Amino acid sequence: MLEPGEKLLHYRIVDKLGEGGMGVVWRAVDEKLGREVAIKVLPEELARSPERRMRFEREASAIAALKHPNIVTIYALEEDAGVHFIAMELVEGNALADLIPDNGLPLPSFLELAGQIADAVSAAHARGITHRDLKPSNTMLDSDGRVKVLDFGLAKLAEETSDDDATMSIEDRTAIGQVLGTIAYMSPEQAEGRDVDHRSDVFSLGIVLYEMATGRHPFRRDRNVSTLSAILTAEPTPAVEINDAVPAELGEIIARCLRRSPGDRYPSATELRQDLAELQGQISGAPDPTVPPAAVKDLIRRPRFLIPAALAVSGLILVTVWVGHRASRQRWARQQALPEIERVLDASTGYGDLSRWQAFQLGREAERIIPDDPVLGQLRARYSDGVT
Repeated sequence: MLEPGEKLLHYRIVDKLGEGGMGVVWRAVDEKLGREVAIKVLPEELARSPERRMRFEREASAIAALKHPNIVTIYALEEDAGVHFIAMELVEGNALADLIPDNGLPLPSFLELAGQIADAVSAAHARGITHRDLKPSNTMLDSDGRVKVLDFGLAKLAEETSDDDATMSIEDRTAIGQVLGTIAYMSPEQAEGRDVDHRSDVFSLGIVLYEMATGRHPFRRDRNVSTLSAILTAEPTPAVEINDAVPAELGEIIARCLRRSPGDRYPSATELRQDLAELQGQISGAPDPTVPPAAVKDLIRRPRFLIPAALAVSGLILVTVWVGHRASRQRWARQQALPEIERVLDASTGYGDLSRWQAFQLGREAERIIPDDPVLGQLRARYSDGVT
């Protein structure tokens, strides 16, 4: 068991942030890069299982593949003296589960947060990743009010089993399949052990939205088995009947998410996000920024404005693409290149090790993008010394 003050590689443990079925999360300081991080440690008894270690490593891979402002950023997957852990972005804030009042969130707050959550899940779906464990306790709000979706450890990149308290796993001897996920937020197909896809996340997200809108869970009962049965058979009370401040359009969006048949739901979070954005525009009275106002539509249809408008739009697109590409390259340099240079240098056996040349080459590429970065300057002193 770790204690504050102990170290894992160059990470100094500060205090415990939380604990779940897939590991303990600690606040730590990365003493090489001088920043606070969150460390998720796989419990020792689970680390002995190759299957559990595979799930833990898959969590790191799944998160690392998702570069999005509403998804927690992973820095490194490490091992020290048999302790397996992930170093990731430290999110200072509160879990959504602790912020939902008894009567639900005010509509403007609901739409803002729901849109960010849907954005994050949509980004995962675009990469072919199904979260499989969406719930309010896996959704954080940082100090700036930005949503961060955590715990992609149950992403459906492969089938695994778990028997921890927070996550249910049942292998049916009649070969129906496996159940993996948090009971109260499972989709019906997930609860039955059938194959799941993005539409399973839509159902789980629908439960979260229902809670945010009403302050109540649509299926929760006194016992887990009863909750599971309700998910499989019960029709939830419409959100508009519980909270009369919920607009009918929002009630329909939530109801579509909670359809028992996957084919009746949104095909992915992307379409759900579009409907939420449209509703937000209607409620606020502001036009949807993706839809030109009628006056603009009429104007650009006129021939004398068509060519100049097209040129202006083309120029704007080029500038936007250039700025986006530059920002993407800077993120790559800081979030991927620098940690990789550090990893290679840490593993190097000395000046004759060819891995130092690998670090040197990667460093030169990073220097073209972030030449004045102080962390790169520290690493440069390590990989350039002695190279002829």
